[in-house]
Amino acid sequence: MKDMIKSFMLAGCEVFENEPMSSHTTFRIGGHADFFVIPPDLETFCLCIKELKKRKIPFFILGKGSNVLFSDNGFKGIVISTEQLNNFKFNGNEVSAETGVSITKLAVEAMKRSLSGMEEFFGIPGTIGGALRMNSGAFGREISDIVEKVEIFDGQKRFWMFKEELNFGYRKSLIAEKNLWVVSALFKLKYSQVEIIREKMRNYMKLRIAKQPLNYPSAGSVFRRPANDIYVGKLVEDLGLKGLRHGDAMISDKHGGFIVNIGDARAEDVIFLINLIKQRVHENYGIELETEIELVENSLTELIEAQQG
Repeated sequence: MKDMIKSFMLAGCEVFENEPMSSHTTFRIGGHADFFVIPPDLETFCLCIKELKKRKIPFFILGKGSNVLFSDNGFKGIVISTEQLNNFKFNGNEVSAETGVSITKLAVEAMKRSLSGMEEFFGIPGTIGGALRMNSGAFGREISDIVEKVEIFDGQKRFWMFKEELNFGYRKSLIAEKNLWVVSALFKLKYSQVEIIREKMRNYMKLRIAKQPLNYPSAGSVFRRPANDIYVGKLVEDLGLKGLRHGDAMISDKHGGFIVNIGDARAEDVIFLINLIKQRVHENYGIELETEIELVENSLTELIEAQQG
């Protein structure tokens, strides 16, 4: 692996060995990755993926780390960060953005240009790549509502796919289903007045602050909504589980759909609470919950199965 890491560095990548994932996720949880690689541009990003796939070395693509939970044992492989892949360009009411562009930053830049369509996404702490992969949404809107086409890398070649080809649905896409990688995307917005856009963004942010536990590290909503009219937070509240702790992980006492890190929580603490919620919801409502956050490393999956068994 040393020769490959050297080639990454020669290509302009920053490389860190034995890097703590707790420093790169909004949950502030996770052990060390063998290597943490930061490509300088899209071409190098794709070259890294291609080489890792060729050598069959485990790897994970990380944006802002806002929707993931890494194992306490870390990641035995290479984590590729998209933090330098943050270029965007406006052309009239369209904007092209690289995979690592912050959704919130892009919403602000759109507002400055009197462009509406991203107000609901203001405050989402993720990147364009991660948002498209899971079709992120808020306040009744999804990122797929404004995307026109997405540049994809399949491990061998780069190509564009139109929205209609990507099978977007509630928290799903063909990108995730086929394990493809977002390189960039083109979005189409609408002209409006800056004051109107800014006011919408302020109001949505006020709602986030009022409803979500933003004062603690978390990975956002833990579970997918099982149906349009069924909210996990309400189920958890009705079961009296809000505020329940295991170690330093806690089911938020503000919003039952969040698990927060109130100190030095471990992944196994979070998994314990995930399993408890799933068990209690199934026992009382007959509903099988699915996690929305991505559990990174096989050991987490094994831990879930072990605790459930």
